[in-house]
Amino acid sequence: MRKKISRAVTDSDMCVRYDWDHKPEVSNLIEIYSVFSGDSVDIIERRYEGHGYGSFKKDLAEVIIQKLVPIQANYKEIIHSQELDDILKKGAIRAAEVANETLIRAKRAMGFVTF
Repeated sequence: MRKKISRAVTDSDMCVRYDWDHKPEVSNLIEIYSVFSGDSVDIIERRYEGHGYGSFKKDLAEVIIQKLVPIQANYKEIIHSQELDDILKKGAIRAAEVANETLIRAKRAMGFVTF
């Protein structure tokens, strides 16, 4: 994540300012920062006023990582659980039942099944 954010396209202005008409790349990063941090765009602009993109991107990566780590941990816990396996098996059985009913109706409509 740090590498992706550090390589994110910005501009040569080096000013963290929200302006979709003239700075769409930076504005996009500011919006991502806002969503992940809960801070308003104005607060983010003021926080990085007079700073270059380096510290902004570093902090943005950390804010994203802080939110993703618990989600990834939860995913790893769920993906290997018996509960998930049970849910998937029940879903597969139900899908097969519905598909079979549909197939029988289609065969009857085409005259392949007479019962």
